[in-house]
Parts: sequence; C-alpha cells; structure tokens
Amino acid sequence: MKRLGSKPRYTMLCLLIATMLAALFPAIVSADVVAGKTTVLSPAYRSAISGNTTIDFICPGGTTAALYVQQQPADGSVNTNGTRVSVGGIITLDANGHGSVTFPANDFPAGPTTLRIRVWQNGGDLDDAYLQLYNTGGVAWKTGLANSPVNPVTANMNLTFSDDFKTMPSISFSGEGTRYASVKPDTRSGGQFGYAAFEDRGGAYDPFSIAGSEYLKIQTTYRGDTYASPRAGWNQKATTGLISSEAMDGSGFHTQGGTDQYFEARIFAPPTPGMWPAFWTLTANNYADNPLGNGNYAVDELDVLEGYMAWPHQYSIAWHPWSGTNAANPSAANGGGTWAQIDTPTFGNINLAMGFHIFGVYITQNTTYYYVDNVQVASHPTLQLSYQLGNYFLINGAVSDHVIHTNPNGTYTYDADFLRYGNSNDMYVDWVRVYERSANNGGTLTYVPGATATATASSETGGGWNEGPGNVLDGNPSTKWASSTSQGLPQSITIDLGHAYANVKQLKYFLSDYEWVARIKQYQVWVSTDNANWTKVKEDEWANVPGVWYEANFNPVTARYVKLVAVTAGQNLNEASSRASASEIKIGYQA
Repeated sequence: MKRLGSKPRYTMLCLLIATMLAALFPAIVSADVVAGKTTVLSPAYRSAISGNTTIDFICPGGTTAALYVQQQPADGSVNTNGTRVSVGGIITLDANGHGSVTFPANDFPAGPTTLRIRVWQNGGDLDDAYLQLYNTGGVAWKTGLANSPVNPVTANMNLTFSDDFKTMPSISFSGEGTRYASVKPDTRSGGQFGYAAFEDRGGAYDPFSIAGSEYLKIQTTYRGDTYASPRAGWNQKATTGLISSEAMDGSGFHTQGGTDQYFEARIFAPPTPGMWPAFWTLTANNYADNPLGNGNYAVDELDVLEGYMAWPHQYSIAWHPWSGTNAANPSAANGGGTWAQIDTPTFGNINLAMGFHIFGVYITQNTTYYYVDNVQVASHPTLQLSYQLGNYFLINGAVSDHVIHTNPNGTYTYDADFLRYGNSNDMYVDWVRVYERSANNGGTLTYVPGATATATASSETGGGWNEGPGNVLDGNPSTKWASSTSQGLPQSITIDLGHAYANVKQLKYFLSDYEWVARIKQYQVWVSTDNANWTKVKEDEWANVPGVWYEANFNPVTARYVKLVAVTAGQNLNEASSRASASEIKIGYQA
C-alpha cells in the first residue's frame, strides 16, 4: 500500500474523498483502500514494534471491529499454547470505516506477532485480516529448544538431529557439503512446485534470514512481471524458500529406517491467502543421484503440515505412497489425508496465522501418528517405505493455485488477496528436531569401499551368466548377484570387509527396478570376525519392491565378515520367488 503521511493529513484526505465521491462510490474511500477489505495504515506491515503501539486501520463499509492476539499463560508454562485475547474490546469505526487501538506489545510474547483484525458491518461478518509484526520487547516465552515441551512419545528415543536456528545454517542449491539444500533434491535441476520459485541462499532474491538470533525467517515476495524465475518454464512471479535435510547426492541427514522415528518443528505460518507453508518428509531414496533416476522408484511422502492460508482455522495432513515407473509402491492402496482443526480451545483458539505451533509425526512399524502441540490429531497404517527406508524432512513457504489465474500466454496473474499485505509475508521456524528409537541409528555413517572388500555366495547362477557375488560391490546397479536357479532358499552372500571394523551397524541392500524376480524379503544379517563363529544381529522383512535402497540397522559390532541370508524372496507384485538376488550391497560403520 502507499503511505499517505501523518494521521492528520490522512484524516483530512479521507474526509475530502468521502465527501466528493460519496454519491457515486459510497463504499470507496481512496484509491489505496478497497471496499470491504481492511488496510492497515500504521504500523507498516512486518515492521518491528515495542511498547504501546497504535494500530491504525480502515475498512470501508465496516461499522465495528475487534483485534485479537495470542497471550502467553500467566505462569509462563510451555505446555500450553496460551489463549486468544481481544485488544481494546469492540471498536466502533467512523463513517469511513476507520478505527484505531493501542496494542501494549510489552505485555505479549516477544518475537513474531500477528494481530487478527475482524470487521463487522452492522453485526454481520465483513472482513478477516492480519497484521504481521515483530515484537522487539514483550515477554520471552517458549522460544528455542531449551524452552520446548517434551513430547511423551520421545521419552525413550534418541535425538539424532536438531537445529535451533540461532545462527544461519549453511544452505546451498544442491545441499552437498552444507546442512540444507534450497530445493527439493530429487532432480539436479532443482525440484519445484507451486507458484513461487525456491530461491537460493546468498542470491539476489535470498529468502532466508535469522530474526532476533532465534528464528529462521523464510520470506515470500511477489516480484511482478520483471522477475524471471531461475527454473526454466515455471514462469513464477514470486519468490520463497525451502530447506531440505538431504542433498542431491543422498548425503545430509535422514533417519536410518527400520526403527521408530519422530519429526517435529515449531512453526509460525504466514497469514497471506494463497500461501502454502509446509513441513513434510520424503523417503531417503528420493534424491537426484539415485542410480535409477528420478521417477523410477517408489517414494513415501508424509505431509505433517500443509497449510492453505485462505483457511487458517485448519490445515491438511496427508500421506502419499507414490509409485515409480515399473516400481509399484507396496502401500499404493493406503494413501489418504485429513483436515486438522486448530482454531479450537484445545489449541488456545490460535489459528495457523496467529502463533507458533509444534507439528510432529511419529512413524512406527504399524501406525503413523500426527501431532500438533503434543496432541494427537490423526493416524493411519504406516506406509511401508517410510518405516523401512528412513526419511528426510523439508520445510518451505510456497504459493498454491488458489490465488492464481492462468493467462492464455502461459503467464499467471496473482489474485489481489495474495497482494493485500504489502506483496510480502514471513514464515518463521523456531526449531526442528528428529528422534529415533535406537541409540545406534542416526548420525553419519561411513561405508566400506567396495574396492577393498570381496564377496562370496552360497550359490550363483551358472551357464555363463555374469551373476557372481562380486557384482554387489562394483557400484554398478545394472549388474547383480543371483542365486542358483535350482537350489531354492535360503541362500546367502557374505561380504569380507578386508579387515575388522568397529561399530559396524548397517547393511544396505539394493535391487534394480528391472528385476522382477528374486527380491529378498525375509532376511537375516550375521556377523563374524573370523568367518567361522557367527552372531545373528538382525532379522526382519523388506518389501517386495525393487529399485529401493533397503536398510538393516543393528547394534554396533566389531566385524570383518557380514552375511546376508535370504530366507524368502518375491517376484512380480505379490508372488514368491525361489531365488535371491542383489544389485548392490553396502556395509556401514560409525567412524
């Protein structure tokens, strides 16, 4: 909006315009103000405030209004979400729809603050607007991991990742060598979605900053027709930001799979209609350099928070078992979703746009649970890959198609509601953390080089086929070991690491997606230091799906020899196989 100057000048101008245009345009006060829509005149949108602050606004056609804000509990408890309170009671607006109220900022939570402005016309709803601010005074409450409540499900779990965002983390396009990638990392060109481009850290349109040494701020800004999206063919006219904990080469952080996992983040969503903020997970195999190539493998997606900010009283929770080309997802029939209602007394009547909430997902072998502010709000049967493969997380701003109009030339027009708060908005992330059930999972693993290891097998395919056990160590997903066609199961393959390693804790198994038979399902992992005395460290079952890196995680051991025993195997979609096969096998240890 255009600032009109001081309050006296503004009042005179409004009265003059109202007098001149009342007959023809009785609801319109000035070119900057729209009938039935609230415009804040001061303070500026997203500005810093402290102490007693006058909130000056206008909504032509409005007769009364009320301002609401989040209030911390009197005892400062971090185990509640406070309450929604009214500031100044019911405000009577003047004939132009103008009103003001004093907001005592020092009495309310410090940091990001959003005022909700409700306007009525003779008792009927007219408008619902928001004013984002940053309270530099106020009461310190619930900020930072040191002041976070403990979720009961994490009591016996181990923290394997956390970020408090007190300083700027390293962020790069690919995520390689940095803490986060700035795009969805499933393609080297940078995964995109929505109508705002995911811009890079340090670039001309850098969306990332640290606010108050406490919060990661992700800013979304409408840039207009002069902006050229860095992602060819997308034609976005707005910019925003995304962080992914996994990189394009598969490095970075993801849970190890095969154990309970809990992801949670404390997030304050932006109020702008059309914004699509999200906190979500993807299975760890979904990265650009996966040997199968993008789209050729099955992936599970869990949407912990998917906000559609035209409706901030609720948010979407969804679970998507995506199949790949020739790679059916074992949970393909189990996708779904629900809406979680958040503007309720349980959550202090604080909707998505009015305050921070803690969003969490708890993945167990049989059931996946979703939480907001430590209250369970949804559950579903666990998608198989999300448990077995482990997951990485993503947090992003985005713009949905709810405010987009597509033009004949392929460009987009953004709805006026998306532009009503000064063409920009801020999403805040206080912290993110991840827990896993076993102390032996998580962290960074080192994999024994295939060049220094050797492999032997209980049997292999004869007749001149190149299907010997050494193929599992060559780094080539197009070669494989396959057991005999006549001996049946069980069969085994043994990896000699070359010498004994301490803290061996993982076996990774891969079978290319074109392999329709001999997929290892029920398995055992055995270890030895002398190839004579063996100890079983893992027994479980993988899905009958190729093209996926499966993991077997176990307590750290010292081992030179690691044996994978195929107890049962599958083929096609749901059939049994009498053979076992592997394209690649990796052995991981904690250095």
